[in-house]
Amino acid sequence: MDGEVLHARLLGSMDLRRGERRLGPLDSARAESLLAYLLLHKDAPQPRQHLAFLLWPGSTERQAHTNLRKVLHTLRQALPETDQLTDVGLRSLQWRPGIPLWLDVEHFEWALAADRLEEAVETYAGDLLEGRYDEWLLGERARLAGLHLDALEELDDRQTGRCRSTPHADLDHRDTSPLAPGRPVRRASPDGVPSALLSGGYVSAYWDYAGTDTTVYSAFTVAAGHRHAWG
Repeated sequence: MDGEVLHARLLGSMDLRRGERRLGPLDSARAESLLAYLLLHKDAPQPRQHLAFLLWPGSTERQAHTNLRKVLHTLRQALPETDQLTDVGLRSLQWRPGIPLWLDVEHFEWALAADRLEEAVETYAGDLLEGRYDEWLLGERARLAGLHLDALEELDDRQTGRCRSTPHADLDHRDTSPLAPGRPVRRASPDGVPSALLSGGYVSAYWDYAGTDTTVYSAFTVAAGHRHAWG
C-alpha cells in the first residue's frame, strides 16, 4: 500500500480509489455488501458465521458458508488488493488495521459532530450503497438518511434566522438585480424549498421576467449530487 490513502465512498454507489486510480468495480452486489460491512465495522474482526448469516439469512449454515467462500473468491478476482486490504482468517474477516483510509461515512458523521453541516451535506452523495437491498443495510441506511435530513433542516433554520436579521430581507420580488452567491431569498422562494438550499452554493438561481407583472423563478439544486427543478 506504500502509505497511500485509500478513498472509499459508500454513500451513493460504491467507489474505491487509490490516488487517481479506481479499484474495481466489483460487479457483484454481495461482494460490495461484504466489503461495505467490513469497512463500517473495521475496528473489530467479524466472525465468518456472523457474516454468512448476515448476507444469506434464509440459507442453511452450510450453504451460507459456501456462499461466503464464493463471494470472497469473486472479491479477490475483481479486487486483487483484497488480501492487502483485509485479514482473511479461518474464523473471521476484518478490514486490515493500519491501512490509511478515508471513508465518506466516517467523514460525514465527523462533520456533523464538528457542526460543519455544509461539509456534511456535501459529503452525503446519496443513500448508503444505493441499489443494494441486503437486510443489514436498511437500518443503517435509514439512520444516515435521517442524519442528512436533520442537517438540511438545521441549515434551513439557520438560514431563515439569518434572513430575518438581514436588512432588506423582504426585498420586493420585482428586484431585477442578479442574485449574488449567499444572498438571502425570501418572497420569491418556491414553496417547499428549504431556504438553506437557496444560498451557500447549493443552488444556481435566476430571476426571469416575462412581462411587467409576471415573475418566473427557477432554481436547480445541486446539493449532495441531486438535481431538482421548480418553476
